[in-house]
Amino acid sequence: MEQYKNFIPLSITILALVLLAWFVDIESMKVWIESAGYWGPAVFIFLKISTIVIAPLSGSPLYPLVGIIFGFSKGLIYVEIGDFLGYTIAFCISRF
Repeated sequence: MEQYKNFIPLSITILALVLLAWFVDIESMKVWIESAGYWGPAVFIFLKISTIVIAPLSGSPLYPLVGIIFGFSKGLIYVEIGDFLGYTIAFCISRF
């Protein structure tokens, strides 16, 4: 049983993504986020920062979601910006 405890978070993430894909229309979500203009990526970057700074939560559900919504190259850039800012803020907080 000990070797299977690592599969529980992965299973929960996969289940959440399947439920999200089942209940939410991804195409309408993409249109809604694109109509938000610069606020769509800004909100995602803030969510990514908050997973690092505010609470030590796993941002793993955000990684596949950003690829679906923004595409691979833009999504990778947004994830990197969010990670960089989050780690920088966490480091600065730890110095105080």
